Amino acid sequence: MEDRIKLFIGCDPNDCDLEQMMVLEYSARKHSSLPIDIEWMRLSRAPSSFWFSDPAQGQGWRTEAWATPFSGFRWGVPAFCGYEGPPLSE
Repeated sequence: MEDRIKLFIGCDPNDCDLEQMMVLEYSARKHSSLPIDIEWMRLSRAPSSFWFSDPAQGQGWRTEAWATPFSGFRWGVPAFCGYEGPPLSE
């Protein structure tokens, strides 16, 4: 099994920070000694998305009290990963 880095990054749902996202991804991949899987945590209106939110219907992520659109997503990372992580090294 290949070691990989899972990198979770909160970003704007309207792609207002696309340039910064590209720079971050380029830099992370360039300077990493391991392959990186990037999960962009952004609000989505698609019900199939893990990051789905429809406040009008009271469905998905409830973001009304968050400081940023992705502030609470950190609590979703374990669920996104199926509550599994890499094996503990001995």
